[in-house]
Amino acid sequence: MDIRSAIIQAKKEGRGITRKSYGQRSEMLLPTNSASCVLIIPFEDDQFKTKRWNPKLDDLIADDWYVYG
Repeated sequence: MDIRSAIIQAKKEGRGITRKSYGQRSEMLLPTNSASCVLIIPFEDDQFKTKRWNPKLDDLIADDWYVYG
C-alpha cells in the first residue's frame, strides 16, 4: 500500500509502518505529531532508537508499505 494508507491504518491500530523492500526484521517507523517527527525503532532491542527519519523519494512514492509492530 502507499505510505499515506499505511500511516492511517497504523494510527488506528496503534502500530508503526515499514516497507517490504526493507527486508525481514526491519526497523519500524512511528509517525508522531511531536517534535521528534517520525521515530525509527530498530528490530533489535540493543540498537539505538532515533528520531526524524528522512525519507528518500523512492520511500515516498513506494507502494510496498505495510503496518508493522
